Order: sequence, then C-alpha cells, then structure tokens
Amino acid sequence: MFRSKDVLQPHEYIPQASRSVDASLKLKIATVGFGNFGQFLAKTIVRQGHTVLAYSRTDYSDVARKMGVSYFSDADDLCEEHPEVVLLCTSILSTEKVLKSLPFQRLKRSTLFVDVLSVKEFPRKLFFQHLPPDFDILCTHPMFGRVHNL
Repeated sequence: MFRSKDVLQPHEYIPQASRSVDASLKLKIATVGFGNFGQFLAKTIVRQGHTVLAYSRTDYSDVARKMGVSYFSDADDLCEEHPEVVLLCTSILSTEKVLKSLPFQRLKRSTLFVDVLSVKEFPRKLFFQHLPPDFDILCTHPMFGRVHNL
C-alpha cells in the first residue's frame, strides 16, 4: 500500500517531461539584418534556447559573439547552415534587394520566412514574387512599446 507522499504527483512529473520535449523543439533561426531590431529579436530567441545565426551588411561579429549568436558576413555561408526559420529584419527600403540577393537554392525547401516589417502587403507581395513556392511565409507585425502597469 502506498501513502500519498510516496506517489509521484502530476505537478512533479510535468517539468521533467517538458524539458525533454523542449530540447527536441529547438530551432536554428537566421536573422537577416542584425541592426537594433534584429539584435533585440536575437537576444529574446537566444534566451529561449534556440540557435541564432546572423547576417548583415554591417560587421556585427563582436556584438553577435557577446550575445551567443553566430555571425556570417556571407549570405551563402549563412544559408549553408540550413536554418529552419529566416527572420527578415531589414529596412523597408532594402527588403527587396536583400531578398533577391539570398541564395535560396542553399536552403531547405521547408524553410519558413518571417517578415517583421510594420507594413504587410508590401513584404507579402515580395515573398510571393521572389521566394520559391516550397517555402513557408509568415507576415508578422512587431507592435510593441512601453508596458504600462494598470
């Protein structure tokens, strides 16, 4: 006969199970454009335990290293790492040029491209025009600001 204190309670087991599940869900996420917003997203993603790769026209290798991010100065080398997700964190003015310059043939067909611009129709149209049809697309709106206590 067991006493209740000897039986494993559900709340004691769940954290152990979720750790093993979480490890299998870790992603390799590329940030194309590693300016202020790209760095902000990378910090958050690294804290979640995912692998972050960064590419930018400006050399942010020192900043990336301090954040635990792998920095690439060449788009081909970045794409050879086969990230599951590519975050496009460029300015609206350079989005099309950057998108056209990426070597899509080096990425897996199931790659998810995520736009973080504050406008939606423009990047959506660009994605449909320039991305291979096997790629997935997610258009987001990075609306955030000061948090006010109510």
